[in-house]
Amino acid sequence: MLDPPIQSLAKFNIRQLTRSNTALFLDLDGTLAEIVDHPDAILIPPPVVHALAVLQRALDGALAIVSGRDLQDVERHLGNGIVCIAGIHGLQRRDASGIRHDIKVDESAVAALAALISDAVASRPGLYLETKPASVALHYRRHPELKDFCSTLAQMVAGKVDGAHIVHGKMVVEIKLNAVHKGDAVRAFMDEPPFRDRVPIYAGDDITDQDAFEAVRLTAGVSIAVGDDASGADYRAADPKSFVSWLINLSQELSEDKRKSHEELAGP
Repeated sequence: MLDPPIQSLAKFNIRQLTRSNTALFLDLDGTLAEIVDHPDAILIPPPVVHALAVLQRALDGALAIVSGRDLQDVERHLGNGIVCIAGIHGLQRRDASGIRHDIKVDESAVAALAALISDAVASRPGLYLETKPASVALHYRRHPELKDFCSTLAQMVAGKVDGAHIVHGKMVVEIKLNAVHKGDAVRAFMDEPPFRDRVPIYAGDDITDQDAFEAVRLTAGVSIAVGDDASGADYRAADPKSFVSWLINLSQELSEDKRKSHEELAGP
C-alpha cells in the first residue's frame, strides 16, 4: 500500500493547535538552518531563536531539539535557553527537569573509529572528520562526489569495531556505537511530562528523521519533511527558510500576547 501524497505545509492549519495539546520536536541542520560547507558555519537567525523561546514558554516546555549534533554543540548554536535536547540521534538526552539520560559507550572504541578513518581523510582535503562523545561523523559537504568513497570507508571501519552502526545523512556518514535513533528519543520524551498526552509534531529534513516520523505517526502525531530528502511525512516545506517562516507564525499564534488578544475579543 502506497503512502498518501505529502501535502504542502501551507495547508496545515496551525489554528487547530493549542498551547495545551501540542508537543514540538525539531531537527536542527537542514530544518532550522541551511546545510552549509562546514557544520560549524551554520547560522541560526535571532528571530528563530526568539521563536523557539516563545514556543517553549507557550507549550509549557513541550519543545525539544532532536539532532545528530552532540548536546553541547546544539547549545553552542542555539544558546542555553532550550531545556529539552536529544543529541547524537538520541544517544544523549536532557529532559524537561534538566536531567541527562546519556547512553554510555566505550570511549576507546570511539577513539579507535576515529583513528581508523583519520589517515584516509587526511589524504583527501575537504573531508571533515568529526569526533563526538559516542560516534564519529565523516562530512563530505564540500565534496559530494566522494559520497561513495565515504560510505565504503565507513562500512570497512564499522566492521572492525564491535557494536558499530552506520547512519547515512545529508552529506555525512556517521558511525555510532549504539542502535538508538531519533524515534527512540521522541518516544522517551513523549513518556514524560510535559510531552505526555500531547499531539507530537516532528520536523526534519533527512533520512535520519524518518524514525521520528514513524514514532509520531504511531501516536497520531504530525510529521513535516523539510526539503526533498526525507519521505514518509504528512507535510512538506520546500526548504528551511519556508519552515522557519511557518515556525515563526506558529510562535505568534501560540504566544501569550496572541492568547490575550483572543480573550479580549471574546469578551467576558
